[in-house]
Amino acid sequence: MKSLYKRIQVTVLATLALLLVVGGSVAYAAPGGYRLPFSGYAEISAGPRCNQHYGQDQEAIDFVMQPGRQILASKSGVAYFYPNTWPGGNMVKIYHSDGLHSTYAHLSSFEATKYWYYTHYYTNGLWVNQGEVIGYAGSTGNSTGTHLHFSVNRSNNSAVVIYDLPGIRWWISNVANRWSCTIDGRNEGSGSG
Repeated sequence: MKSLYKRIQVTVLATLALLLVVGGSVAYAAPGGYRLPFSGYAEISAGPRCNQHYGQDQEAIDFVMQPGRQILASKSGVAYFYPNTWPGGNMVKIYHSDGLHSTYAHLSSFEATKYWYYTHYYTNGLWVNQGEVIGYAGSTGNSTGTHLHFSVNRSNNSAVVIYDLPGIRWWISNVANRWSCTIDGRNEGSGSG
């Protein structure tokens, strides 16, 4: 019995030491192979766990966009186009080979050729390659301004952490206070794709 107690004690101490080494919190990593869904620079207006992001959207990120800016497939997969949804407006979902799907909401419109093929020939999904244009930034659905609402989810719609996708830079280093929607009245971060 003493031996078991000693092993538990050592395991607890090792776990606590590990937490101290990584800054007192458990580290999460974005899934591999994903890129930001745009080229160039964009500010982040609402990050993960912001008050408008809850449930299946709790890890979503809102990128401020100019109207009509090209939105790109974050990873290759089978795309479905959903016009006029609530609350997402014009929305694309791409189902990937890793069992996850990415969502691109509030688009002003879909990429015309892909949408035409989707509606005429590929209603069971249209293959898109990573980096291909799938739509254009807008403010459709429940939206207060032009932006891209981007998220990655599992097949059961549970949220996947994406805040550390390559190219994202957060403007505050304290993780506990990172996602307050705005920091001193300004946006909370940026991304360069």
